[in-house]
Amino acid sequence: MNLLEIKNLKTYFEKNRVISKAVDGVSFVLHKGEILGLIGESGCGKSVTALSILRLIAEPGKIAEGEIIFEDGDLLTLNTEKMRAIRGNQIAMIFQEPMTSLNPVFTCGNQVAEALLEHKKITAGEAQSQVIGLFREVGLPDPEQIFSAYPHELSGGMRQRVMIAMALACGPSILIADEPTTALDVTVQAQILELIKRLQKERAMSVILITHDFGVVAEMCDRVVVMYASKVVEFADVKTIFKNPRHPYTTGLLNSIPKIDSVQQTLNTIPGIVPDASHYPSGCHFHLRCFLANDRCKNEKPDLIEIEPGHTVACWEWEKVVHTRER
Repeated sequence: MNLLEIKNLKTYFEKNRVISKAVDGVSFVLHKGEILGLIGESGCGKSVTALSILRLIAEPGKIAEGEIIFEDGDLLTLNTEKMRAIRGNQIAMIFQEPMTSLNPVFTCGNQVAEALLEHKKITAGEAQSQVIGLFREVGLPDPEQIFSAYPHELSGGMRQRVMIAMALACGPSILIADEPTTALDVTVQAQILELIKRLQKERAMSVILITHDFGVVAEMCDRVVVMYASKVVEFADVKTIFKNPRHPYTTGLLNSIPKIDSVQQTLNTIPGIVPDASHYPSGCHFHLRCFLANDRCKNEKPDLIEIEPGHTVACWEWEKVVHTRER
């Protein structure tokens, strides 16, 4: 069952008459009760896609085209009041950096309670009680004390748990987690990911997980969207992505993961960098870095095509892509 469907989403930023196409024709679906991974290098459009879903694109950005279908309605056609009723209530987001996402002059408890008071008809006392329960659910020690604490008094991991509690406060059906383990040490990263996975199962939520880490994808996700330079280049279930990737960019990302049994001294890399969003190359956006690129790749943009049930790829040479890395 499709809970969210994005169709041909285009989000552009214009400055000094120069248009940067941060998201350009992105389409994918999110199923009910699944964890969907969005992966790709910085600058590929992952976070802008997530912000577009919540219509949080600030000037000079704008959603130029597309549809975001949620509960049989297009979020892009809703007025401000109706969108505000959905944002933080039915669709919530955990932002990348909790220290900058939490307001330093308000207590953690009051910031989480604000969402409850905005969307639910409850008293301040009831909101406080629910927030303390949420803090306990996300594993914060001494939740009563943390309710009155300011963000700077907490560790990075504790602040991230506060952010998760805030996102879960109203019982959303969709949780967007934008690199929720950024700047956390490895042990705390594992705890936060395990927490998100447990809460997703307990609450039967759908999760969109934005990450750079294929290890996180392997551990957490059911299906994977691979993005490159504003576009979706491959979309499949997680087993297929690891066992049978069919886009050169996907294989490049997988090959860059170090193997524990390898004696290789240097890591594999993808040559070049992600092109500037205001000056994408003609044809396939990846052709300047692709070992399979030919004249067609340089001149014609490939569409996403379904090469097998549930597996779509945007590549003219997908049949030549071979990959044997074990998940």
